[in-house]
Amino acid sequence: MNIKNRAFIIDLVIYPLKLYVVFGELKKQTTKLLNSLPHPPSEEQLKDILVSFENDDYGARTLPLNNGVMIHFKNMDKDDLYDFIPHEALHAVKQVLSVVGVGKMSSANDEAYCYLLGYITKQIFLNYLK
Repeated sequence: MNIKNRAFIIDLVIYPLKLYVVFGELKKQTTKLLNSLPHPPSEEQLKDILVSFENDDYGARTLPLNNGVMIHFKNMDKDDLYDFIPHEALHAVKQVLSVVGVGKMSSANDEAYCYLLGYITKQIFLNYLK
């Protein structure tokens, strides 16, 4: 069974960034959503995002934005989400924590990585299953 088309924004609460999550082919809605933001992505970023919707070479992709991170889940069966959501969530965690200056994961900061990974993974599943 293929994934459902869905798009939503996750507030990262203690971090000054948003996580934009898109499942399936929602190019028009994604463009409208991103262009309506207070700090929309640059034209180059928007072009990269839209090109990614046409590229069939990946199942999911995480992209940095001016004001957050976007994850696009594409071309997969629903059962694959159990693998892809945590995988892409970790990419998003690394990007968010890099922006806020946490640095690479180490024993001194691994709790920040773990808690944010759990939060993002849970929020993606909760919003997707609505």
